[in-house]
Amino acid sequence: MEKMKTFRLLCLGLLITGAAYLDSPFSFLNKEYYYETDGPRPAPAITEPAIRNLPEYQMMLVEERKSNGYIIEIYREYEVIRDKTGKIVEKKPGDKIEEVKYRDYSFRLAP
Repeated sequence: MEKMKTFRLLCLGLLITGAAYLDSPFSFLNKEYYYETDGPRPAPAITEPAIRNLPEYQMMLVEERKSNGYIIEIYREYEVIRDKTGKIVEKKPGDKIEEVKYRDYSFRLAP
């Protein structure tokens, strides 16, 4: 009985190994679908200067309040424009508002 179990496991291992080989790019079945290269191709250098003063969108905390054992935070999307040093030059509020509500475990229901 033990020999039969070992034989079945050996056959299963050979089946999985054979299927993995046939599915790999090194298999004789897949030689025409894959190609081999000598190495990685060098990427061309970027010669154009970086574009500055593009708007970036950030969610910023507007309000935080506690209500019935929950902490509620309200975030608003802002369009932010930065200068070359990274300082905020202009900040415009957007239309998107999100509310995050999570449990305040320091709140006790019973006195």
